Amino acid sequence: MSNNVGIERLQKIQNKCMRVNKYVPKEIMLKSLNLLSVNQMVIFNTLIAIYKIVNKIWPESLSNKITYKNSNLRKQTLRNCNLIEKNNSVR
Repeated sequence: MSNNVGIERLQKIQNKCMRVNKYVPKEIMLKSLNLLSVNQMVIFNTLIAIYKIVNKIWPESLSNKITYKNSNLRKQTLRNCNLIEKNNSVR
């Protein structure tokens, strides 16, 4: 089962749980219940994990899996692409 199929299945379950009236669009239900869609939750939690790894908030075993391409990362804007890469030397 691919990730997209799993996300689609979870989204259908979430839609069924939110459903009060079958004619109300999913977007309106999500907004009125102040919820994120399943895909938005996956992206949100992934970004939080990346933030924690980069800022060494998570365990060192995860933080050591990335390296910075430039040692002056703090002097540069984070909008520059490819500043972080996977560290292949750590297993």
